[in-house]
Amino acid sequence: WRLMSSSGRIVRFVGSRGDVIVADRAGVAAFDASGTARYRVGLDGVLDAVVVGNEAWVATDGGLTRLALADGKVIGVEPIAELRAPGRFLQSSTLPAQPVWHGDAPRVISVAPGRAEPPPGPATAFALPVAPGRWLLWDAGKLRFWRGGIGEAWRNQVGDPSADLLDMQLVLDGRLLALVQRRHGTNGDALPRLTVAQVQDGAQNLHVQLPGGTGVAIAARTGIALVWAGRDARLFHLRFGRELRDLALPADVEQVVVDEGLR
Repeated sequence: WRLMSSSGRIVRFVGSRGDVIVADRAGVAAFDASGTARYRVGLDGVLDAVVVGNEAWVATDGGLTRLALADGKVIGVEPIAELRAPGRFLQSSTLPAQPVWHGDAPRVISVAPGRAEPPPGPATAFALPVAPGRWLLWDAGKLRFWRGGIGEAWRNQVGDPSADLLDMQLVLDGRLLALVQRRHGTNGDALPRLTVAQVQDGAQNLHVQLPGGTGVAIAARTGIALVWAGRDARLFHLRFGRELRDLALPADVEQVVVDEGLR
C-alpha cells in the first residue's frame, strides 16, 4: 500500500522483513526494519517509486530509473515520455510486476525497452490488473471486469461517481476490491469514503463515509484496513464490514503505512 505524506515523501514496504523505501523529490532511500538507513540514491524530480521484484522503479519526468533493492545500484534508465507530473503508480497486489502509471490516462509500464501502453478495454480513468489478461477498470462510479480476447465480463456501479478516487487495491488474494475516495463537503472538508466490492461480479459489499480528516491504510493480504484520525485509530475488517479493535497512535503522527500482512 502506497503512502504519500503531506511532506511529499512516498513510503513503500519491501518484502516480508519490514524494510521500506522512502522517496522524495531529490531521491530514494532504503531503510531496514530497525529504521537504519542502508543507502540513498540522489535523483532529480522524483514523481513516484514502486517495488517490482528485486528492483525499485523510480519515475522522474520523462524517464524510469531502475535501482537494485539490495544496494541501490542503478540497473538502467528507460526513457518513457508518458511519465510526467501530475501522476502516480497504482500497483496490484496480485500482479505487482505490472505497475500502472496514472497521469492523463492509465498506462501499463514495462522495461527493456521502456514503454507505456494503454490497458485493454475502453478508455478509463483507473485500471488495475487482476491477473495476466484480466483487468478491473473504474471510471465515474462504473467498475468493469475486462478479459483479453473476450471483452467485458461484467459491469456494475461501485463507489461514489462524484468523489475523487485516491486509491484502489485488490485484497484477500484478489477476491475483493477496495476503493478509497474523497468528496469535498459544502464547508470545504474532505470527506473520505471506503467501498468494497466483489471481484467475481462487482457486487458492492460495503460503502461507508468516514469522518473528515480520516486516513486509511489497507493490508492487502489480510483484508484489514487501519482507519485513523489524530491519535484515534481502529482496525476494520473489509470482508465482514466490522470493526475489530481500537488503537491509540503516538502523538503528532503525520501518516501511517502498513505492510500487506499488517505485521
